[in-house]
Amino acid sequence: MRAAWPRRFDRTGAASVAATIARGRDDLVAVALDPLPLQRTAVLMQRKGAYQTVAARAFIEVAPDVAETLARRPKRAAPASRQ
Repeated sequence: MRAAWPRRFDRTGAASVAATIARGRDDLVAVALDPLPLQRTAVLMQRKGAYQTVAARAFIEVAPDVAETLARRPKRAAPASRQ
């Protein structure tokens, strides 16, 4: 995984984007993030007292079991960096 960063850092801010975005652009440079794996945290939120469809209630019911099952799966190796 590589991230693209602006070549100039003064008053530009920063963002992490896929290296494919940086290709062909002179104002971006790709910086390797290896070997750190990227992780995402998912959160299930709902408004208190809000109406929920049958499908939404069913999803809320099974989501914890699915999350637990996914958490137990072996981690996949990160793909090799491409330039």
